[in-house]
Amino acid sequence: MITNTVTTIYKGKDTTIDMYALTDECDKDDFIIFASNGTATVDENTNKCADDQQIENFTWALLNNDTKLALVDSNPDTVDIVELTATEMKLKMTKPNSSGVETTMAQTLKNIK
Repeated sequence: MITNTVTTIYKGKDTTIDMYALTDECDKDDFIIFASNGTATVDENTNKCADDQQIENFTWALLNNDTKLALVDSNPDTVDIVELTATEMKLKMTKPNSSGVETTMAQTLKNIK
């Protein structure tokens, strides 16, 4: 992951928080492998968080002519694919936060192969 932001309206203005900067160091080197069969693996990599499993699996699917990515697990989400190239995948999801305020989450993942 190279960027991870959350934008919401706070006191009448857009406020963006850099979630990557707030991410635990042990999560910053994690990586995801998306297999062509719809399965994916999250690997903790070298800097493993104490309470996390080394490997976690989930399933995924492309929807709406490859404009949406569905992440299928115990808490399924669908995110918009803003851009997909050989080197990056930019994702965006807008939904209400716990207070009901609409929040936009943006994430850019980089291909490490």
